[in-house]
Amino acid sequence: MSDEKPTVDDDDVPMQDEEAGEATAPILRKSVKPYGASLISVMFAAAAFICSTASSYSCSFVRLSVRVGESGSTLGFMTRGIWGGQVTPFRTCSKYSGDYIDALTRTSRAFSVLVTILGTMCMLMVFMLYSAPPRLIRASMISMGNSCMFCCLFQGLTLCLIPSNLCKGSSIVTASTSSCELDIGAKLSICAVVFWFFAGCTMAPTPDEINSVTLHSFSKDDRRDNNDNDTLGSQDCEPRDTTNMADENPNMDDMDDMDDDVPIQDEEAGEATAPIRGKSVKPYGAALISVMFAAFAFICSTASSYSCSFVRLSIRTNGVTVGFMTRGIWGGQARTFDTCSKYSGDMIDALTRTSRAFSVLVTIFGAMCMLMVFMLYSAPPRLIRASMISMGNSCMFCCLFQGLTLCLIPSDLCKGESTGTGTTSSCELDIGAKLSICAVVFWFFAGCTMAPAPGEMEMVREEQEKLIAEVDAAKAEVKACTMAPTPDEMEMVREEQEKFIAEVDAAKAEVKAQG
Repeated sequence: MSDEKPTVDDDDVPMQDEEAGEATAPILRKSVKPYGASLISVMFAAAAFICSTASSYSCSFVRLSVRVGESGSTLGFMTRGIWGGQVTPFRTCSKYSGDYIDALTRTSRAFSVLVTILGTMCMLMVFMLYSAPPRLIRASMISMGNSCMFCCLFQGLTLCLIPSNLCKGSSIVTASTSSCELDIGAKLSICAVVFWFFAGCTMAPTPDEINSVTLHSFSKDDRRDNNDNDTLGSQDCEPRDTTNMADENPNMDDMDDMDDDVPIQDEEAGEATAPIRGKSVKPYGAALISVMFAAFAFICSTASSYSCSFVRLSIRTNGVTVGFMTRGIWGGQARTFDTCSKYSGDMIDALTRTSRAFSVLVTIFGAMCMLMVFMLYSAPPRLIRASMISMGNSCMFCCLFQGLTLCLIPSDLCKGESTGTGTTSSCELDIGAKLSICAVVFWFFAGCTMAPAPGEMEMVREEQEKLIAEVDAAKAEVKACTMAPTPDEMEMVREEQEKFIAEVDAAKAEVKAQG
């Protein structure tokens, strides 16, 4: 057996008071914020990253209505994005020529690249924290908060595209364009600004947390100086009693929540062994990745189900494309140049109803997963891991339901109709269907990362049995307390005993007198 003592991080052990010779509680043993706060922060960051990416690299940031004649009848629409769009009506999305790009467009492009880089760094940092201890995760969340605030600023500056030349039309079109309107890209950009702001706020350190880090750094330097000068005399120190340490310092009341991070001391062998109970097979950082995938999936699923651009039909006359119709699950363009509206009853068939039903189901299950993350804000790590397992089943159901929303593709809405002026061509997948496919992939990855490891279910079962035993013991204790006699009852019992003893003595005296 080795004589070496187990190495313990000096951030976790209590400090020794040189003058009083007593142990004091560690200054930074637990963060001011609970573990669940990092889950909510990652969820906001993931939602912001998805909205930001879809906004910056889509061709539908703004929309221009093209009108002809004095009557101002609408000829069609042009959708334009930061990096590409429709230069003229009825054209596919393509890159702009140099004539369309002005200073505001370049500004919008520059900040779209910056927000993509910083957002990607935040998402990669979440993956790097997979096996990190909770203390390092919380410290990393603070640094990520600054990046999220910068992303919030940069995302807002991408809206510089709205007053640019791209939103004013072009001289090539022989018609007058109406005022520029915000399309799905600009709306997603505004949503991304809000999500980045909330992510930065939830990741920002509290004043107590900053003071704890400062005090901890000074205390750590003092201890190192003391160790260098051999002033502690570690070999001459007597083993100290830490049983009453929690009573002396209220901060030690939360030590039970940290038993997942510290080893258990073997009294006979004198060596540190692995934790027997409370340590999950998966590291705590796995919950961050699971929540990130679930947030990605929920955003893509919601945008897919309730947009008007699930599929697109090309309108052709004599083989020439004269316009497009975009249609979604709940609404779309019934005719060319119409705005997005609800469908009439004759356009809805069984496949459309099926797609609608599963879009509602996936929204309900996805919202339940997101609400559960908020409910886990102040939960201990053990409860968070157990909840991740139950959320994994919901994510797998969402994956199935999301895939069935694609039933809209073979429905009547995707077949178009024959008119006197032309015939619709084959149906194509638009941004909604593509987001639905992405949501299927993200739901699947979220469910896989939340699935329990082989030994984790056994540990959860043992924890449940232990909890049941503790509840039964508490019930028995309460029952015993309720059955205990009151002082008045004790006095009555005492009087009855004295009366009984007096009667016995009188009977003995009477028998003795007769004898």
